[in-house]
Amino acid sequence: MNRLGLACLLGSVFSLVVFSGCTSPLESDGPWERRIGVIEIGGSQWPPIQLPDTVRQGVPFAATVLTFGSSTCVRADGAEVHRIGRTAHVIPYDLVAVAGVCTDDLGPHPREVTLQFDQAGEAVVRVLGRTLLGASAQYEAQVLVVSGG
Repeated sequence: MNRLGLACLLGSVFSLVVFSGCTSPLESDGPWERRIGVIEIGGSQWPPIQLPDTVRQGVPFAATVLTFGSSTCVRADGAEVHRIGRTAHVIPYDLVAVAGVCTDDLGPHPREVTLQFDQAGEAVVRVLGRTLLGASAQYEAQVLVVSGG
């Protein structure tokens, strides 16, 4: 097939997808599966958690947890938070399309979690997730917890 024929074919397929009544021509319509999120994609990236440097003892605070994946086939789906003393484990989840056409971009998928530490001192927040290839991954951040008053 020559280049003109290929361009016409691709244009026709794109038009069919765009005008087929979908809400977005590049968004998968499923089926979706809930998975532990990808927090490490290799190379430079944003850290998978953004939180304040200092927080008050006994006062809830917000942190943003990021996972990474296709903008069309991955959606943030909350997180579990487990806290023991001055250590919190955060496990982010995503909904991942298991069929359909996906873009291969690796954009961030943020979600907010609420954390709280009841003891003053250095606290640790561990984000437990996966690498892009599916292996376990962990990221650790520290926060200073100061007395409430």
